[in-house]
Amino acid sequence: MCTELAGHLPRIRALLRMTQVQLGERCGMSSDRISAIENGRFTMKWCQYTAIMLLCMFNRSTKEYVIANRLLKPSFVQYMQQKEQGDPPDVTVSISPSVMATYEEAARSSVLSGSFSHWRMD
Repeated sequence: MCTELAGHLPRIRALLRMTQVQLGERCGMSSDRISAIENGRFTMKWCQYTAIMLLCMFNRSTKEYVIANRLLKPSFVQYMQQKEQGDPPDVTVSISPSVMATYEEAARSSVLSGSFSHWRMD
């Protein structure tokens, strides 16, 4: 899975409108490491794969790209969701309306207060 994702990184970055530097900052890697992965000089580790996939799942266009190109294998999603063999995986997992309302209110408050302005992943 890691090697297959590497071949799609340039397209994923384009969908995210990110440079190698920006993707690296979001995923905890250097731009040199992103370049090495994209050019096949380094095989990404599982933690790097999951960081990139997490980022992709929070963006509609990259999530659709990942699902359409089967970069998350249905059997893997099925396994992670603890589904019985033969039960299809869920690509959309619902959140209760009350939890979503609380989350959205917290997000609005954070944006209004500017608390996201200094957010950074270390």
